[in-house]
Amino acid sequence: MGQFYLNCAGIQFCLTMPDGDFGRLPDWYSDTEPAADSAEDIPRINIEVIVNPGMKNGGGADVVLVPDVKISEGIIKVDHPLYQGFYSIQGEEGRVMVSGYFALGAVLRTILSVIIVDHGGLAVHSSCITRNGKTYLFSGPSGYGKSTIVKLTENPLLYSDEVTLVRKDNSGNFHIFHSPFRSEIYSEPLEPSGEINGIFFIKQDTEVYLEPLSQTQALFKMLPCIFFPVIERNPYEAKIFNLCCDFLRQVRPMDLHFRKDGSFWRCIEEELCNLKE
Repeated sequence: MGQFYLNCAGIQFCLTMPDGDFGRLPDWYSDTEPAADSAEDIPRINIEVIVNPGMKNGGGADVVLVPDVKISEGIIKVDHPLYQGFYSIQGEEGRVMVSGYFALGAVLRTILSVIIVDHGGLAVHSSCITRNGKTYLFSGPSGYGKSTIVKLTENPLLYSDEVTLVRKDNSGNFHIFHSPFRSEIYSEPLEPSGEINGIFFIKQDTEVYLEPLSQTQALFKMLPCIFFPVIERNPYEAKIFNLCCDFLRQVRPMDLHFRKDGSFWRCIEEELCNLKE
């Protein structure tokens, strides 16, 4: 049996699986060593992984199909044609069966989207780019252009193109962390961000302009963009709501209308200059 490690926003997965089952894990399993033992505040998620390629034959399901997830008495139960298993939140251990690479990524993302809320964080449906020392989130439903924003950015420093991981530090300040859960664009891991300079709710348009949002307006836009695997969120519903409110008190929200030509960056940077004046 081999052990593989994956650090997500300071929450560490320890995966135990038979050597050679995947041949070689994908590059997004970037951590090959466990976190330092002295880091007592690092949550550890221990997962036994069983690989069953035969699960692919169950009706030709796509990995993006929404899984059936239930949370009861501290146990997360996940069921999908290509992956299934459970995780005990209090016991910090679980077992999953997966059909392959992408199924493993999907089930880990599902578990993390619950665990991160308990540790002051959120998994946000967005891309996140650092440019000229400033860090920005671009959020919106599927098909609105999150990956397009990345592709229109020259040499982007990229935290995510699909799932952005944000989490509070001990002082209550939010930071962005490198996300291994990608749609199509992979990049080298970045150190956690400093200040987050804006969250933009994007829409492709014929014109390029920004519209300021009140915290209430932004909250209604942000809540549907939080990855969470179950509709019945209680008690997580209140936790997610409060975390979004805290986030929007720190990070300026705006609507961004953009064309597919990269001119939106000039619009964003001019807005930041105006704020300083």
